[in-house]
Amino acid sequence: MHSTVFHTLEDRGSFRHLVRSNVPYPDRDAIVAEHTQLSDAMQLARDAAAKPLLVDLRRAAGRADPEFEQAMAIWRSAFLSGHPRLIVLVATELGRTHVEGHMKSDGNVAEVLLDEAEALRRVREG
Repeated sequence: MHSTVFHTLEDRGSFRHLVRSNVPYPDRDAIVAEHTQLSDAMQLARDAAAKPLLVDLRRAAGRADPEFEQAMAIWRSAFLSGHPRLIVLVATELGRTHVEGHMKSDGNVAEVLLDEAEALRRVREG
């Protein structure tokens, strides 16, 4: 569905799986280009059939600089909304707190989990 050095988006049958790599965005233009492509792929997928989404952020390097946060805020809703269930998998409690804050401020309802087996079980429940 979509694969770059930054993300892989796959259809796993009963759900979609988005994995963020450990490759950092070099600049704001890279963020915009990547998320434009990713949003297009997500919209095509949603148009075909609404499915739960599992987002795996465990390999992503944490960033909280203002330029990055501003750029990401624009795109989060575009590719995270419209799924019957949203599960976000993170590596640390700090990551969970950070993502939960974003989900709340964006108005997205998501389960943010640390355990892969639990995330897979929940996303398969639909």
